[in-house]
Amino acid sequence: MKTSLKEQFKDELLILYREAYFVKAQYILLTRTYNAILSNDDSMKYILHTTFDALEFSVLLKLTKIYDIDPDKQSITLLHIFNKVQSNKELNKNDKRIKRYVSAILKELHDNKEIEKIKVCRDKVVSHIDKKYPMGLLSLKQNEQIDFKLLEKYSNFAYKSLKQLYKFLYNETLLDTKQFEILELECENINKKLDNISEV
Repeated sequence: MKTSLKEQFKDELLILYREAYFVKAQYILLTRTYNAILSNDDSMKYILHTTFDALEFSVLLKLTKIYDIDPDKQSITLLHIFNKVQSNKELNKNDKRIKRYVSAILKELHDNKEIEKIKVCRDKVVSHIDKKYPMGLLSLKQNEQIDFKLLEKYSNFAYKSLKQLYKFLYNETLLDTKQFEILELECENINKKLDNISEV
């Protein structure tokens, strides 16, 4: 039985949404871990630094996978997903609201200097050990540096834009955003337990 284009596209959209969900969740853990490192808690020093390093790399890799530009069109990326909807009437239903939304997202993605900064950071720090960047993120020049706000902005953008597109195309809502509030509460609960252990 042949699967319809709309069902095939749904699978692609869900694959990319999964990446967007995890990058947003990992960003939350990344900032929590960073703040814990800043508190100078020696009892968790090695765990916190190791966790931060893993999360930092994971967030950068996931974001750049999501925002990649693949000239061979073999990758499922935001650009791929939104271009496909823009150019296919079976997907966009010739609905002006969907077309406007897709155009706005594509406009945001094209020639975006901030997204390029994230990719440069990935290339210099994550993909390989660049001789000019021996200290990883600490070696980045001022104009190459990224901050948490930039990572937050583009993890949110990917997550929200895919979620909205899914709603437009399939009249269904993907996961309630409460799961991120729950994640924040879980982090607070873990911190309280760790504080209680260190006081003993």
